Order: sequence, then C-alpha cells, then structure tokens
Amino acid sequence: MAKNAKKEMWQDIDVYSVNTEPRSAAGFPCSAAWEKKTVSLNGIWKFRYCESVNDIIEGYYAPDFDVSSFDDLEVPSEWPIYTNINYPKAISTTRIPYIKPELNSCGLYVREFEVEDTDDNVFIHFGGINSSGEVFVNGKFVGYSQDTFDECEYDITDFVHPGVNRLAVTVRRYCSGSYLEDQDMWRLSGIFRESFYRGYVYAQRDGGGLQVRRVQARLCC
Repeated sequence: MAKNAKKEMWQDIDVYSVNTEPRSAAGFPCSAAWEKKTVSLNGIWKFRYCESVNDIIEGYYAPDFDVSSFDDLEVPSEWPIYTNINYPKAISTTRIPYIKPELNSCGLYVREFEVEDTDDNVFIHFGGINSSGEVFVNGKFVGYSQDTFDECEYDITDFVHPGVNRLAVTVRRYCSGSYLEDQDMWRLSGIFRESFYRGYVYAQRDGGGLQVRRVQARLCC
C-alpha cells in the first residue's frame, strides 16, 4: 500500500461507523392500533462465501447483477470459528492495526424486498453483524458499521423506490475492531441477529430543542 493511499474502512482504526443512525433504546414502533410497523428481513438470502476479501465480486450489489449462482442461506445465521488465547492468523500481531486481506474471509449477502408507494421514511435495522457490514441498497452505498454486538440502523428513505428493491451487505470476518473483540469465544461471523425495515416516530435535535417527527409506515414484503 502506498504511504498516502486511503485505507479501506475495515482496516482504518479511525472509522467506527458511517451513516448510521444514533443509537437508541430497543423496541418496536407501533401504529395507533398497537400494531408493529416493521417488516422482517429474516429468511432466505442469496449468499456467496469468499475465502479472501480479494475474491469479492465487483458490483455484485448492483440491481441487475445475476445472483442465481449464489447459494441460499437462512438469515440470521453464522459461519463460526473458535479461538482461545491467540488472535486468528488474519489479525496481525506485528503490524498493528492490520488485517491480512488474503486471510480475511467474507460473505456477500443479497436479498430483495418490496416497498409500497409512500412518502414515509424507511429505516433498515441490523441486530448484529460480525465483524463489519457494508450496506448497499439498489447498488448505492448506504453505510458501514463494525460494532459486532450492537445494533445498527440506517435511514434508506432516499435509496428505495416503490416496488422491488435490492439489499446487499458485504460482511468481513475481521476488521480493525477485531483487536478489541477478542477473547476465549466462538466468533459468530455473518448477519447473526435479526434484521428488518420500518417506519416510526423518532426524535430529532433541532437547534436547542427536541423536535418529534411522526412517520407513518405503509410497507409490504
């Protein structure tokens, strides 16, 4: 890597997340009739396992990319390995922080979901991705997060359109945060907790006050 070359997000110790919503208390948005305003994204996704990040298929997240050759994978699930006192081989112990790309396996996740014609805001929620997730909707980069055991959420209102939309997530087994997430444990790599999308009431800071905005969801799957 050239001295001034830009680091990949998963290699950059200064990058924790990109475009994620502020963390909030757990819960589900409900309508006035106390009905959940969420649509689950759990179930069968198209999936390609790559032995190295060097094997990631360029443009696989594009809406017109043919993923028929990908495997089917139930989500949430994981592709685990177990480590005890030693770092896995991909995590360098001499050049810190550095993840060896040729040893950093990853998973390419793709699925489609349907959104009705609506003016409402749409958010996508992941309960847990190990160790990092790079999210795309309809071929466009939405955001990134590498906090494995914390939920992350993105506002995808400007990325979706009425009808069928494509969601893709690049999951890398290791990232710069893996140095801190290391102990005697199973590493549950992948999208290992539930995911869904929703519309809801949320609070937004506006100057010195707190403005509450109501979002009515009319989503379908």
